[in-house]
Amino acid sequence: MSTLLNQLLSHTNDHVIITTDCEPDDMIALAILLPELSKLNIQTDIIVSCWKDVHTKALFMKCFLANLYEESHEFSIYTGISTKANYDITGLIPQNMIEENHKFPDWTRVDFNTATLLIQLAPINELLTLHQTNPDMFNNTRMAIYGSFNIRALLQKNICSIKSVTDLLDSF
Repeated sequence: MSTLLNQLLSHTNDHVIITTDCEPDDMIALAILLPELSKLNIQTDIIVSCWKDVHTKALFMKCFLANLYEESHEFSIYTGISTKANYDITGLIPQNMIEENHKFPDWTRVDFNTATLLIQLAPINELLTLHQTNPDMFNNTRMAIYGSFNIRALLQKNICSIKSVTDLLDSF
């Protein structure tokens, strides 16, 4: 994994953005990727993006990172586009974390212009929004995407057109 990341990240000021919906397949990928990025001391922004209750999933990500690392590595967590539905989180997140009322910055605060690599594990909602605003935004960014299911779901729900998806993917 380190060799592949070293090939993709060859600059001194590398910046990686990872989007995730915190589903089990994403968490397995993150358990492999994040320690490698930590070893390379890469600035990493994690955008938690999901269909339901993004704040709760961001708290879950914070717990996941705390359990993954004994020492603190600076991963920044942002919330993405979400609906307002709530999850029952009893037993998933320690009560003291829920009571701390964490506030995570919104995904629009992530500097996509400086991203060297975008690892897209979640649906591409935010990227479609950004691409419509600035079609050249990702011209200097590499993207790795695990997205066949997520893209198909967006198309089936008529959230976007096939043209908007292909235009976005062509921009990398």
